[in-house]
Amino acid sequence: MKCTVRLVAKNVRYRVLAIKGEQYILDMGGGSLWKMLCPFLYWLLPNRVYKLKNPEIVKELTAPAVKDKVGSSPFLWTIVASIMASTLSPLANYFEIGIPKYMNVIIVAFIMALIIFLLSSLNRMFRKKMDPLVNLHRLTKGHIWIMPVSFKIILLVTFMYLFGGALGGLGIAAFIQEGNWLILLFSVCIVLVGTVLPSMATVVAGKTRVLFLGGKRQAVYRE
Repeated sequence: MKCTVRLVAKNVRYRVLAIKGEQYILDMGGGSLWKMLCPFLYWLLPNRVYKLKNPEIVKELTAPAVKDKVGSSPFLWTIVASIMASTLSPLANYFEIGIPKYMNVIIVAFIMALIIFLLSSLNRMFRKKMDPLVNLHRLTKGHIWIMPVSFKIILLVTFMYLFGGALGGLGIAAFIQEGNWLILLFSVCIVLVGTVLPSMATVVAGKTRVLFLGGKRQAVYRE
């Protein structure tokens, strides 16, 4: 089925979908944290949607009709992060601390756990921000498969994810080996840019196609 995707103002967790004259809220953060860490799962697995019946709420939720810039922004930030890392690399020797490698592994594990906690907290924050506008628990719910808006988005998300993940992973491995905190700082930033931003770019404003889980008759249901 044909679908029009619109962004929600100041809330990156949700999208508004227009499907055959009906309006739905797509929840990109209510399924699994794995989707955020692996953005391709947004296309491969079903996503939760809520059916809206009040058109006034749709007007209040949707962002102003401006040209979407999600496609270029994550790419730019990935390049900027890598350039900064290479530019400041001559200063790396000043941040080397002589501690055992196993301690470096523990530090990396702690930071990764902290990042996951931060992402979960932001996810809950966006949900609480939605609650005063729409009580999602009272809406009928369903699941859909959503296709990429364009092949360009597929290439962009793939590039950002692989480039950011590989560069960040190499930096973290270098920190474990050398114990340089500057390398760790930029590696963590690159990993965040290369995973979180691509996940937000998987469903951008535009025209696409969707398929309801269970078929047309089971498009939405009440729990």
